[in-house]
Amino acid sequence: MPLPEPLPPISSDAPKPGSLWQHFKGGACTVIGVSRHTETGDVLVNYLKDGEFWSRPLSMWADQARPGIQRFTEVA
Repeated sequence: MPLPEPLPPISSDAPKPGSLWQHFKGGACTVIGVSRHTETGDVLVNYLKDGEFWSRPLSMWADQARPGIQRFTEVA
């Protein structure tokens, strides 16, 4: 199925490149950037954690891992 044209803009509240975040299980990560999946158009957060690059859908990034517990919290 082709992607809709045009794709909606990426939300302005997406994590910013260079920002530092804490995962609810521990460990910090640095956001590298935000991108789109080539097949689905889903927005992905690309980040560096423990020397490895990872990607997670923005919808999961911003959700709760468990009731009342945010998956990622920005470190001020």
